[in-house]
Amino acid sequence: MTKFDNLPYRTLDGLRGIAAIIVMTRHLPEIFGRLTFPRCYLAVDLFFVLSGFVIANAYNARLASGMGVLEFMRIRLIRFFPLYLLAFAIGLIDLALEIYLPGGRDWSGITITLAIVFGLLFLPTPSAPDAAFYPLNIPSWSLGFEIAINAFYAIVYRWLSVKIIVAILVISALGVMRYALYYGGMNYGDGWGDLIAGSVRVAYSFFAGVLVWHFRGSRSSNSFAALAIGAIVALILMVQIDAMPFDLGMVLLIFPMIVWLAARYEPGANVAPTFINLGLASYGLYVLHTPIGLILQRLAKANGYEIPIPYVGIVFIAILTVAIVWIDKYFDQPTRRTLLRITNPKNKKSRLESVI
Repeated sequence: MTKFDNLPYRTLDGLRGIAAIIVMTRHLPEIFGRLTFPRCYLAVDLFFVLSGFVIANAYNARLASGMGVLEFMRIRLIRFFPLYLLAFAIGLIDLALEIYLPGGRDWSGITITLAIVFGLLFLPTPSAPDAAFYPLNIPSWSLGFEIAINAFYAIVYRWLSVKIIVAILVISALGVMRYALYYGGMNYGDGWGDLIAGSVRVAYSFFAGVLVWHFRGSRSSNSFAALAIGAIVALILMVQIDAMPFDLGMVLLIFPMIVWLAARYEPGANVAPTFINLGLASYGLYVLHTPIGLILQRLAKANGYEIPIPYVGIVFIAILTVAIVWIDKYFDQPTRRTLLRITNPKNKKSRLESVI
């Protein structure tokens, strides 16, 4: 037993924050300009490997000791919902601007109604412009898949031996390769036309993370290693190699290896706060950046203002990160505590979940 056994995986927190910051640039090119990295959609696959690892670490023992599927999903939905709802509300403001200003998507009364009703329920919209799952906040598609794979994991947990996990990985890897060949890379999954493709994409990375957890090994303190792993992840997500084999190599092999390596090294005391805050801000950055950024882009365009890129993008990242740390303390955590309390039928004390 080591001093790290009961502590969170801070290097993994840092990787999640780095990936969230870089993927922002893809969704807001009019703000980030030359700092846009078109192939950073691979961050989503890294997110799911991290998610599989962290979920297994946080819940395997609890599921084994009798936690039911409904209780598991209650906690998981509450983890996501407050910031998702805040992003949804901001997305409604963006929708109003999109309808009022020229150049937006083709919305009808029924598609607006469906987007609002299903969005409030955290469900994919059955009919929307571009057939998007979550038209009011496109990046939320991965949250929908996260909820689905979490539910599947809890349902089949009792049968998830290492052999079964490997079998799932082999089958889903074949699907990942098939759709990567079809699409020319891993950039798919956010709409109804990608339902099956997105499902196998998520299944592979999530269960790769679960498998990595089973072989995680012991941890030691090494700030240099933690920082080096973070730098490697940043470089991978920023690289502009326009090749499908690159995507497949990252998803099928490199990302699971990186998470395995990152799980073995914890940042020292001087570096740990940075990794902690990156992890703390990661989910908020991912779910909030698009509706807020689109509002800025639309207002600037409507007023004939040319955004000085990429300087606005850098400031945008800094301000949003600081704001999310504040939102986490004064909105997200208090709201989750309240929801955990009022939705607990047995009125037992529930631990505030911090895993993504």
